Amino acid sequence: EWSWDGTSAGMGEIRNTPTTVDEAERGYSVGAGEATIDLTELPLRAGDVVEIPIAVGAGEVTVRMPEDAAYTADIQVFAGEVMWLGEAVQTGVGQGREEYE
Repeated sequence: EWSWDGTSAGMGEIRNTPTTVDEAERGYSVGAGEATIDLTELPLRAGDVVEIPIAVGAGEVTVRMPEDAAYTADIQVFAGEVMWLGEAVQTGVGQGREEYE
């Protein structure tokens, strides 16, 4: 049986700074609006792998990450723009799923 234990909002804004890996891995979902997830306070050790699901139906997602770690993002956008490390890497409509490191 599927269940959702993450932070969610039908419409509006989510601003969250998780302080545990458990909290972050529960995920974030916004139907329409904005999600800002700040991961700079996560207690990570070298080699830790953390998967954080983030879904936004329509709106904007910003993820802040510590500078001294490696990241992979699996991103799918129907219409809009993907910025990775301050650079536009996808724009348009009907974009496929892309992975960034």
